[in-house]
Amino acid sequence: MVTKLNEEVDEVLAEFEALAHDPDDTAARDRIEDEIGDLLFVAANLARHANVDTERAMLRANAKFERRYRLMEALAKSDGQALEDASLQQQEAYWAQAKANERGGGGEGR
Repeated sequence: MVTKLNEEVDEVLAEFEALAHDPDDTAARDRIEDEIGDLLFVAANLARHANVDTERAMLRANAKFERRYRLMEALAKSDGQALEDASLQQQEAYWAQAKANERGGGGEGR
């Protein structure tokens, strides 16, 4: 099951690369939509096999993202800037710090 998930991720990445070469390619947009759909289907099937409620899992993931994002905003503010004005590199550093803080300072886990 996880092998199939990895296969779908590889297919999505290939389509992202194709789309990066020509962002106006409507056929590539259709292909990536199909591949992301396949990826989501396999992920939901994996959750089903693990007896995980996919809706609850998504709600938890969204809540976690929002907590971390709010912390990123607070970290940027404490540095005297708005998050949207921070460089991508700064935003990534804030994200890593927010993750570490949420995990009790425990580094870069997922």
